[in-house]
Amino acid sequence: MGQKRPFTLTDIQQLEQYLRRQENWHDLALLGTALDTLLRASDLLALTVADVQGRTGQIHVRLPQRQRKTQVVVMPVLT
Repeated sequence: MGQKRPFTLTDIQQLEQYLRRQENWHDLALLGTALDTLLRASDLLALTVADVQGRTGQIHVRLPQRQRKTQVVVMPVLT
């Protein structure tokens, strides 16, 4: 099967527009987080609210994560 074609900027913009029109805030948040962090899907979907948001509501900018596939610790950043 090989490597899949990467998304183009146009692909991403169309996807964002579609999710906004559908008011699909969950998937829009996942897309934004995926683009910011470049985490693999399995690592992205394993994130919890507590991983991203502190007890007082502040958003964590750095999200230290151990990748499931490689066990390497990465430090993705939310922008």
